[in-house]
Amino acid sequence: MLDLPFTDIWEQAAPAAPTRPTEVPVTPRTPRKRPPSPIKPVPRKRPKPKGENRDVELFKRSRENKAPAVENSLLGRLRSIMEMAFDPGRFPDFVDPGKRDWIETGDEELDKILPNLTNTEQTYLEMVTSDSYQRIVSRLEQYTGLEADELQLPSVFSLCAQTMEKTTELEKAHQRELEDVALELVLGLDEYKIVHEAWLNGEVEFDVRFSEYGMELPEGGPQEQDQELTDEEEMNVDLTDELEDLDDEGLKRRVANILTQGSASNKLYLFNMVMDTIKKMDEDLPQLYGVIAVCAQLGYFVVPFGYEEMAKDNTMIGTEEVTPKDDNYVIKARGAFFPLLVSELVKGIEEWISIRETTGQHEEQDTLEKETQDLIVGPEVYNKVASMVPTEDRELLPLIRKYLLDLDVEDIRDLLGGDEQIMKELIQRAREAWDAYVDQKEELEEPN
Repeated sequence: MLDLPFTDIWEQAAPAAPTRPTEVPVTPRTPRKRPPSPIKPVPRKRPKPKGENRDVELFKRSRENKAPAVENSLLGRLRSIMEMAFDPGRFPDFVDPGKRDWIETGDEELDKILPNLTNTEQTYLEMVTSDSYQRIVSRLEQYTGLEADELQLPSVFSLCAQTMEKTTELEKAHQRELEDVALELVLGLDEYKIVHEAWLNGEVEFDVRFSEYGMELPEGGPQEQDQELTDEEEMNVDLTDELEDLDDEGLKRRVANILTQGSASNKLYLFNMVMDTIKKMDEDLPQLYGVIAVCAQLGYFVVPFGYEEMAKDNTMIGTEEVTPKDDNYVIKARGAFFPLLVSELVKGIEEWISIRETTGQHEEQDTLEKETQDLIVGPEVYNKVASMVPTEDRELLPLIRKYLLDLDVEDIRDLLGGDEQIMKELIQRAREAWDAYVDQKEELEEPN
């Protein structure tokens, strides 16, 4: 048995935490008449699956065999000499050098999305990644009971592997129950009240299951997963590759991906909200879940770029997929452990919310390396957006997320920089849409 102190840190995991979820049935109850919910996406758009959560498995790998280093720009090398812009705080610096270089050198695409900071030595990217890293290692202290100066990567690797093995054994007898708990937990959040409503309407279905290897591959193996491109599609891909800059819709897709990964990563700690239920299964599970969650997040910083492609065939311990079904959608989530199952479910919901007419036009940009980058920068960016929404308007967050992608890229940058007026306008638009839906639903449900 692992002898680890448990600390409830959900409030730290997501500063703008929702209230305790309400219980929801695992089978939707559709009334006689309901109008379409305002969150319903355009029909029959199939986004590319993202978020094959390999991070805990990757985290176990040694850092001795480095992937090829990313070439440093002159600006990045000069800044590294002049200042240490990424700040690990009081904690040991476990960050892979290639990822630190990416953080400190900057990212041409992210520079077009993230705000500019003035009167500071840090860029926005450096600020949010520093904050995120310090929070993660602080959680590692809390879940292991070790002080920062006692933390060593080999011992953390060992603890992670031990935790995964122990958790697998304890969850075996409770998988079906935990699958139901995961759905009830997520749909019971104030933040997803509108999603719950869409589910009751039959606009979205959920397929949530434990799986050691993530989503099942099609028959014949992974080589049959990608369909052969037509000549026209190949030409479009070539033209896309030749463009130096993404258009606004491409940048908005990156924003959607950042917010999706950020929300899902933050919600790795949602198990704290169903503590009593989990403890009834086994007293050790909450502690084990905490270690798994923090190991996954630390892995984003520790594992070098390049391991995503090298390890993708044998480390899929969490996946999600959003697929059209008639005029509606099915969200499939798979996870090897409860925190990852919840995270993948959230990721699927956020992907579903982000579906637009332009979905699919920029899927080539969704590389595994960018996914890792989004997992690093996303949690703090998502927290920034969520913290600008008053508690009484928390139920509007999905609509706010949806309408945020209608803004110009410059307005999105200003919003991420803290522009309260833009947020007030998004909240007002979301409130009007939600109130109109409620009024229409009540009118339809009135007896004749």
